[in-house]
Amino acid sequence: MSIILFAQLTIISLMNALAQVFLKKSGIIHLLDWHIFLNKYLWLGGALYVAGFFWWVKALNQGQLTVVVPYTTSLMYIATVFLGWYFFKEQVTPIKVAGILAICVGMFLIMKK
Repeated sequence: MSIILFAQLTIISLMNALAQVFLKKSGIIHLLDWHIFLNKYLWLGGALYVAGFFWWVKALNQGQLTVVVPYTTSLMYIATVFLGWYFFKEQVTPIKVAGILAICVGMFLIMKK
């Protein structure tokens, strides 16, 4: 995998993780409320998802499916744990740390030729 594709996949993963943070921050519970159209966090989260999706499709065509999908998904899981801790004060327990380490080992094994 080229360094450019590696960087693109990392950015895509972070965009998706940040999109989830913004969607959670939007606090939208009822989709029938017209105020959702004025919620900046909802718009930011949606925009990041859409932009990340199109960039991800491009990355899928540039790289191997068996590398692109596991890498982006794994990195998104890892980023979500840290962003949840940073923005929402969610706990990072030893079990979560062990899971992150297992994900990192799995990513390494998948990316190794």
